[in-house]
Amino acid sequence: MHLTATRILACLALLASALPSNGHAEAPAEDSSRLDDLRTLSDMVQLIRDNYVDEIGEDDLLHSAMAGLVAGLDEHSGWLPASRFQAHNDSSRGRQGGIGATFEVNEKRLFVDAIAPDSPAEIAGLEPGDQLLAVDGEPVRGRRLDTSLQALDGEPGTTVTLRIRDRSGAKRTIDIERAYVPVDSVSGQWLEPGTAYLAISHFNDHTDRDFEHELEQLGQQPGAIEASRIIIDLRDNRGGVLTSALAVADGFLESGLVVETRGRTPSTRMSYVAQPGQWRPQARVAVLTSSLTASSAEILAGSLQDHGRAIVLGRTSFGKGTVQSVVRLHNGSALKFTTARYYTPSGREIDQSGIKPNIEIRGGLHPTGDVNDPVIGAAMSALKTDPPEPESAALATGA
Repeated sequence: MHLTATRILACLALLASALPSNGHAEAPAEDSSRLDDLRTLSDMVQLIRDNYVDEIGEDDLLHSAMAGLVAGLDEHSGWLPASRFQAHNDSSRGRQGGIGATFEVNEKRLFVDAIAPDSPAEIAGLEPGDQLLAVDGEPVRGRRLDTSLQALDGEPGTTVTLRIRDRSGAKRTIDIERAYVPVDSVSGQWLEPGTAYLAISHFNDHTDRDFEHELEQLGQQPGAIEASRIIIDLRDNRGGVLTSALAVADGFLESGLVVETRGRTPSTRMSYVAQPGQWRPQARVAVLTSSLTASSAEILAGSLQDHGRAIVLGRTSFGKGTVQSVVRLHNGSALKFTTARYYTPSGREIDQSGIKPNIEIRGGLHPTGDVNDPVIGAAMSALKTDPPEPESAALATGA
């Protein structure tokens, strides 16, 4: 469709919303001003299209306008082009388009650390210890390491070309066809007999099931005893799927409010209540947070803290306490915009404040699983002392 026709349709839609709904023939002054603004927008589009120093495609101009429409809202709102919307959905489902290999950094160089079974990387013959030299002809050296890693991901079915040096020093070039690979969000281990450690990197659609499964798997290891102490590490968790975070919190609560959301519309004002039944009702729980812990992860930490079900250690969390709704649009893109704020069971607002730990420890920002980690060490000690108190008398009595 020609840009002019598209612009007319858009203006008509905005015009319809601007017209008075009370049946009066004349629009009030504010509606007249709004129509002037619409005409001004139309003039701007026309001037840029016809006179800007470089020619701009009509699609690019329209996409810029869509992005600009939400740019003034808040830092968490935005317009997602179709490709980013697909990536968002893949992340929520616990998958991504990639090669199925993880890398470690050693002296500013990237080496293959682990390869997922039956992944494109395994099929192509990539092996742990291989050094990554270039991605699609772009050398790793002289480039940001995270940029090289991001270049490995892409649409399933597309091909990425890697230049590799193996352990013997021999170099080779391999082509790998990307595919959907699962992204694990939960890892677990025993720190000592009776103390289970589970790190959650993010929340996807099945994180709660993965968490429960990991807890069960730890209990089935040879010589394992029932977990009487559980440490949940959220120090590098930026959030994700809210329902999974609520389900993990529910797994440690017998009853009571988990979180409340408050927005302008009835659909955004909700209360989530825990259902009877816990995974490990007798276990003492500690939650580790850092300044990187955000959103859904803060809800989990704040809920268990408020109920006195867990002691929180580490640093004050990020303070991202807003709800974003993602709505698919006609052209396959999506609008992501803030529609509500989170409140913990005791009524604390998370946004801009974060979750303050019961015990502040100036330790690392990332999960380690190491008993020598000062935050983990403090949590192990704290779980062997008196349990935490609920944040309020109302929560303590179940009111």
